[in-house]
Amino acid sequence: MLQYLSNKFAVPTSSLTKETIGSTLLSHALDSETISEFLRILDECEMARFAPISHQGAQQTMDKTKSIIQNIEKNAK
Repeated sequence: MLQYLSNKFAVPTSSLTKETIGSTLLSHALDSETISEFLRILDECEMARFAPISHQGAQQTMDKTKSIIQNIEKNAK
């Protein structure tokens, strides 16, 4: 997801913190719900790196990720 944002909005991956992600998405006219959901997915992915996750949980995260990326593609200005 970080690489996607980096490519989509020409922001270096190393500069992507939760603050810069939020401000980048906000500056491209995305609503607060979309931004919050994006950050929640990032949290889920980070937790999955260090704790086991069920197949069902992984699938739900993947589905949410697809949905949020589609939302960004459709609504970002």
